[in-house]
Amino acid sequence: MAHPVANDSYRSLRNDISELLEAGKNRAARALEDELVKTYHAVGKEISAHLDNRGEESTYGAQLVERLAGDVGLGIRLLYDCIRFFRQFPTLPTSTDLGWSHLRVLFMLPTPALRNQFLHTAADEGWTVRELRDQVQKQVVAEPKPVRTPRDHLPPLRGRLYTYKRQVTDGAARLDLGFHISRAWPKGIADAPVVHSVLTDGALSLEPTQGRRDTFYTYRATLQRVIDGDTLWVNIDCGFDTWTDQKLRLRGIDAAEMDTPEGQRARRFVESALRKCPVLAITTTKPDKYDRYLADVFYMPEESDVSVVLEQGLFLNRELIEAGLAKRV
Repeated sequence: MAHPVANDSYRSLRNDISELLEAGKNRAARALEDELVKTYHAVGKEISAHLDNRGEESTYGAQLVERLAGDVGLGIRLLYDCIRFFRQFPTLPTSTDLGWSHLRVLFMLPTPALRNQFLHTAADEGWTVRELRDQVQKQVVAEPKPVRTPRDHLPPLRGRLYTYKRQVTDGAARLDLGFHISRAWPKGIADAPVVHSVLTDGALSLEPTQGRRDTFYTYRATLQRVIDGDTLWVNIDCGFDTWTDQKLRLRGIDAAEMDTPEGQRARRFVESALRKCPVLAITTTKPDKYDRYLADVFYMPEESDVSVVLEQGLFLNRELIEAGLAKRV
């Protein structure tokens, strides 16, 4: 016997109520996301204002963030993201429906104009976070020369992880890993001027790609020792079960010598900034006259995914300039 309310009128009512409930859940989630974005922007504004008033204390910023993380129950990485959000978007974006995960992807773009362009395009096109990330990464690789602004006067070189050039030695093709290291060209890989590692179904493979000079020699590294305010000893994972210990000189900056109070402060700043970083992302270019490789170093406390560190991490070279602990050279 049919249920007395199992008719077309009931089914219509049921569907209407289901749609209302789903729409209500979506509005609630959207409202929560909007409030999170507003709150994180406000948090970044408060911390930035506090740091601006204490700018003469070089290690204060890292100490402040670490203490706040413990006292207010937010992660160190999230607090750094809040600071970056406010600094990159002093006026809170309110004309889009993008959430926090979308906005964090925009942090890797080098100029305000590009960030605003991608902000509105992503909203208009309805891009997912992954789609936005793919488009931003293409832009970063294709950008021939980041535009300099008063604050961004040392553009970062965020290369592409594990991208290799082909070189020929004694008639044989080899992979150039940098640091005077090469490996035999892998069997089954077509000859190409440039290849990069791709993770597919849990396995790494090499695929042809394109690359500029600053695309190469971008790797995962672990800190061994801070030598001074602009020099690090690191262990670099070059891929292909190859690691190398190298002394890196931070590109484009010059910190005071270690026998000065300023030099001591610069080293303490770097030690404090990198103390809770399980990995670093580095892009190296060439050795200086002392055979130290010039490098852009990116860091993010408590983040172990090097791709995230490379895309969203703080740029150590520029942090030292902005803290007044190094000059641009």
